[in-house]
Amino acid sequence: MASTLKCCHNIDKIQILRTELIKSGMDYGLDHPTTIKISQTLDKLLNECLVGCNSAIRTN
Repeated sequence: MASTLKCCHNIDKIQILRTELIKSGMDYGLDHPTTIKISQTLDKLLNECLVGCNSAIRTN
């Protein structure tokens, strides 16, 4: 994953969301709406990074 994140512009935001997700999961449980919302937001950012990296690789 480290090589994937090199071409992502949201690395800091991803790190923050990962920390929030872990805390929310521990505090509220994995099926709590807050935890699920954070997880979905994190998934979206990670997918954007993967798409961006794939585009960068194809153009090089």
